Amino acid sequence: MRAASAGGLSERTAGYAWLILALMVSAHVSESLVRQGLPTLAPFFQPELGLSRTQVGLFMSAMFGGAVLTAIPAGWLVDRWGIRYGLACGLGLVGLSVILAASMQSFAHGLVLLTLTGIGHGSMNPATSRAVIVWFGARQRATAMGLKQTGIPLGGMVAAATLPALAVAFGWRVALVSAAVAMLVVTALVLLLCREAPRPAGGGAATLASLPALFRHRELWILNGTSLAVAALQTATVTYLTLYFYETRALSAVAAASFVVFANVGGVTGRVVCGIVSDRVFAGRRKPVAQMVLFSTAAGLVAMALAAPYLPLPLVALLSFALGFAVMSWTPLGMTLQGEIAGRDAVGAAVGLNSFMSNIGTLIGPPLFGAVVDATGSYQVAWLGMAPVALAVSLAVTLWLRGR
Repeated sequence: MRAASAGGLSERTAGYAWLILALMVSAHVSESLVRQGLPTLAPFFQPELGLSRTQVGLFMSAMFGGAVLTAIPAGWLVDRWGIRYGLACGLGLVGLSVILAASMQSFAHGLVLLTLTGIGHGSMNPATSRAVIVWFGARQRATAMGLKQTGIPLGGMVAAATLPALAVAFGWRVALVSAAVAMLVVTALVLLLCREAPRPAGGGAATLASLPALFRHRELWILNGTSLAVAALQTATVTYLTLYFYETRALSAVAAASFVVFANVGGVTGRVVCGIVSDRVFAGRRKPVAQMVLFSTAAGLVAMALAAPYLPLPLVALLSFALGFAVMSWTPLGMTLQGEIAGRDAVGAAVGLNSFMSNIGTLIGPPLFGAVVDATGSYQVAWLGMAPVALAVSLAVTLWLRGR
């Protein structure tokens, strides 16, 4: 008879957890290939469609807009119907919608088609986060969540490294369709391989099983508010980093997009490192690591405003890495806390609520950043305007989140 793992699962079942994790990473890679791929193509579609910088930001907002409506019900359904179908339906809908969006001919046309992708996005974080919470024990969870969330910057890195080059060779529409096809391939793999974890011996953890309980929980709202703010900062960063260096440093579109690659390499590194530090160094405590990454985000935004226009390009690459490390590391920590507070039976709904708030952040972050640049003619003002937001949520976590 096989011994039980730390999480209460057999060794064989615990080993399957790593295949599940690989599927979750692949899902986020394919999703991010589309979502972060779009802004790397902005230098190609912006002049063709006659868009302002604010309209470019609204395109990004549209890609998350449907998720504002669907995140909470999608999370609730994932808790009841399971990971496989919730995730596959979301991935498939996003992929098909992006294929349609590649035919856009105007701002209004693109806005409608890209909004459809947000509906599919609603189930993404609830399904993948539930997979981590139910398949991994408490001393592995932040590491697994961090590894899962590396899929987002990995996808962004692949997008920045490949899609502009594809657009130069074949056009931005072909580049966008290629990203959507990759997502549909991952959809098929999820349907074939994904399944739910068996319940550990002795039953699951205590749970906030009802939606009203989730809405009343004070600490969840601290996490939700922080996620909203960080999502706005993160999405604005990845949306405008290419245009920032394209316009202020007179670089080619491909060269400017390379700094998005460095930021996403930082994000991949940060999500893994911070998860390991939380699990191993702080023995499963999340708050100290969260405080560090939020404060570092504020410092990175100030440096991007004041130093990036003047630094040699190798140091700009290092700064992009550092900002990506900081601003992208909150998400897995926040989701781990969300799932641990809610408990196994309500993970999807809790993360759905958190995703609802995060998606509001993604809706407002890019167009606000773009509007500030359009109004002031200065990217520096926009970067500096985001730093106090990071400081504010760092203070909120410090003061109001209990020691976890």
